[in-house]
Amino acid sequence: MRRFDEFLARNRRMAEGFAPVEGEVAFDLVILTWVDPRVDPAHILHVHLGEAFVMRVVGGRVTGSVVDGLLAIDAITHRPMAVMVIHHTDCATAHFAAAQPDWPLGLDGSVLAAKAVVDPWATVAADVDLLRVRLPEGSLVRGYVYDVETGLVGAGEPADG
Repeated sequence: MRRFDEFLARNRRMAEGFAPVEGEVAFDLVILTWVDPRVDPAHILHVHLGEAFVMRVVGGRVTGSVVDGLLAIDAITHRPMAVMVIHHTDCATAHFAAAQPDWPLGLDGSVLAAKAVVDPWATVAADVDLLRVRLPEGSLVRGYVYDVETGLVGAGEPADG
């Protein structure tokens, strides 16, 4: 496929001036967001290699797997963790949940609709609350909303729970 070749060519150009990450990798900050290509932390926050651990999951919502991943990072690093949860406006989960009550692969539409990001401030606050209960004491968790129209993260007060 042509797109594969295009991205591999970009990689070769990047590798020409590549320098590996020096020093300690910063696993004390985790950025959790959606897999939506409009919401790439490297782009919207200018996150560079080694600056943060980035978790991108479908829906950007906290699930048992997300919590397990964060607890694994905590167990490996033995450092206080800061988690930045970012939901975004115009989330496709809201559109899909409203339009498709029966999902393929046996997924329950009502469960997916409950996780849909219809009001990103409400869902990010709920996910922040959930992480505060599940993560080790001393973890800092904050939630933000990325506005896909303006490019701004926050656009108001962060959901500090």
